[in-house]
Amino acid sequence: AFALGIALAAKFNLPVPLLAVLVLAAFAAACVLLLGKKPAAAVLFLLFCGLGMFSAQLARLNLSAPLQPVWGQRGTFTGYVTEVLPSREDSAAFLFFVEEMQGADGQVLPVQEQVRVQIFSPPAGFMPVYGMPLQLQGKINEPRGQRNPGGFNYAQYLAAHGISGVMTVFPQGITVLPGQKGNVLTAFFTRVRHRAAAVFTHHLPPVEAGLLAGMVLGQRDLVAEETTAAYRHLGLAHLLAVSGLHVGYVAAFVFFFTAFFSRGRHSWLTLIVTGLFLLAYVFLTGGQPPVWRAALMLLITMVARQTGRGSDGLQVLCATGLILLFFRPLWLFSLSFQFSFAATTGILLFTPRLQTYFQRLPQTLAASLAVTLAAQAAVLPLQIHHFGIISLFTVPLNLLCIPLVGVVMVLGLAAMLCGLASLVAAAPFCWSALPLLTFLDRVPRAFFALPAASLTLPPLSPVWWCLYYAFWVAFRQGVRLWPLTGRKIIVFFLAANLILFSGMPAAFGGGLQMTFLDVGQGLAIYLCTPSKQHILVDAGTAQAGEAVVVPYLRTQAVKKIDLLLLTHPHDDHYGGMVPVVENFRVAAIAGSGLREETASYAAWEKLCKERHIPYYTVKQGNVLTLGELKIHILWPPVDYLKNTGDDLNNNSLVLHINFKDFSCLVTGDLEEAGLKNLLVTQRGKLKADVVQIPHHGSRNAYLAQFLQAAAPKLAVIPVGPNPYGHPHADVLAQIAQSGCGLYRTDQHGAVTITSDGRILTHASYLPAAEVVMR
Repeated sequence: AFALGIALAAKFNLPVPLLAVLVLAAFAAACVLLLGKKPAAAVLFLLFCGLGMFSAQLARLNLSAPLQPVWGQRGTFTGYVTEVLPSREDSAAFLFFVEEMQGADGQVLPVQEQVRVQIFSPPAGFMPVYGMPLQLQGKINEPRGQRNPGGFNYAQYLAAHGISGVMTVFPQGITVLPGQKGNVLTAFFTRVRHRAAAVFTHHLPPVEAGLLAGMVLGQRDLVAEETTAAYRHLGLAHLLAVSGLHVGYVAAFVFFFTAFFSRGRHSWLTLIVTGLFLLAYVFLTGGQPPVWRAALMLLITMVARQTGRGSDGLQVLCATGLILLFFRPLWLFSLSFQFSFAATTGILLFTPRLQTYFQRLPQTLAASLAVTLAAQAAVLPLQIHHFGIISLFTVPLNLLCIPLVGVVMVLGLAAMLCGLASLVAAAPFCWSALPLLTFLDRVPRAFFALPAASLTLPPLSPVWWCLYYAFWVAFRQGVRLWPLTGRKIIVFFLAANLILFSGMPAAFGGGLQMTFLDVGQGLAIYLCTPSKQHILVDAGTAQAGEAVVVPYLRTQAVKKIDLLLLTHPHDDHYGGMVPVVENFRVAAIAGSGLREETASYAAWEKLCKERHIPYYTVKQGNVLTLGELKIHILWPPVDYLKNTGDDLNNNSLVLHINFKDFSCLVTGDLEEAGLKNLLVTQRGKLKADVVQIPHHGSRNAYLAQFLQAAAPKLAVIPVGPNPYGHPHADVLAQIAQSGCGLYRTDQHGAVTITSDGRILTHASYLPAAEVVMR
């Protein structure tokens, strides 16, 4: 009931005072019924549901209220680093506790909230660490919620992690202050975590050291990208995220030694030592929901047994969930919380029943198989809903890898404890773990390389999942499906029809669908042709590809990308193509033929070669035909522009997309030099109904001439929060002067344009003022 209330609070934004009154009324009614010895179950349910809504709304209010006065305002923010986050080569990202802000008028405002900071092109030598005091010049914006169909709700994700806003820092706006701030205990465990990772790195090769750090310390950013992708697609990701499995191995490790020294007696001393070590491990690994869940469940069970009381697994799980959600109600929306509790619930409910089917197997194997199947059955809806991937190898690989992970955990913990005192003492444990780590790295990668390693599924209707869980409830209750009776056959066909028709999407037949996705400061355009061929023009950054593009393609039931077009090789355009290629079959890639001399682009090229995806260079004069759709390549010229200041941008592909009487012009990141030459050589071919404004709306002296030549009905600016002033005020003024309608992805979210070749319709994902075409 408490969790349901938290979920309802996300749907119904009721004021906190009103919720407080309703909760007090429910409490009074419950007291009256209980004192009168009358049934009060329904009222108690409403009471806890109301408490859940109240706590969730209060948590959101506490997160947002301190920052509301400073959202969107430029100023100087003073505080300290609370966590360093993985980031790209040309940026730095970290969590920052803002103590105060000084505005442009000199007024100082107390803030006392945590924000996420992204710094593009940080100063040389800048290395944020926990507790580092900083003074940052920039502005804090409200986190962006879900802005694309099937997309990632970034605001909800940040709120679940206690983050109130996102800060964009201006170039050269970083001042490192003297001293050290933050929590002493957190600083201590941060140093221990770094020391342990250094011990692993000293004795092991980089790949194995990163894998051990991921399993023991939960530092997934140290795990090789190829290994992470293999584990995620094969259903092994829980082995890299510290969870109940890891906590169980840690508890067994500690319990063994404490019981040994206490001569086998399960005393309170053993319980206290084990509990303290578990809490230390929780803080060492960052205190994520699955770790807290497992540690609390284990501690409650141990206390119950020590005091001679029985403990029911489901009751302990519910009590643990209530405790966690009481202190952190927004954790309910954390994927790790959802997966952890779903898997544990499945294990507790379905394992005993499943074991009866494996009685002929050895007891250990039967138990492991039943636990694995129960956990996978429980999390399958979450897996498909959030990731759209299942693997036929999940169960056998879990059976193979989990025992090995147990041995690796014990050796890794021993290496960590010994390594804190002496690097030499840790060597035997690291070397003993090396062959197991190599196996745990190579085998999943080998399976991931197989053609049928994972299956991509489109989102399924809630009706399907209701029937799915109904099956498992019937299974647990021992309902027999055989022999078939008339009633069972009728129920089967009704269920089949519900699944069939609920899964049928509303088809847009015979026309062109074109969606400008909101990928922040980047570009990604999806096209579905009248003949149901799928084209993707750019894919934003790697993060946007994973969180926006891939989920959107799944909502469109895309299984294969017929053509991937790269306007130019910059990370905010090709980065997202990596997760696209990892998740979908791609028939062909076309681009300008230029390349970026970076490690990330080299990795992208390597991935394409490994997947045997052909790359075609296209230039001015080429025409790509996909059924009734034609894509005319207007740029780059046969001889590339050179010495323009940014040759990659100025040689971007310019695509003139035609379907009967409808046309759209895609311009990539073309800048002044490129646009000037395009107007000279292609002016008569630029007319289009829809135009993508070049380079996120940056200032361009030739934009007015371009808009006059194109004469669009609609213009779209793909843009996100940025420190560059995009889109420029002059650009917005020129678009308004041209008379065409304007969409901005930073204000409208995803923009979808459909046409039957004659009539053009348009809509944005976010509610906004109506955009009127010319």
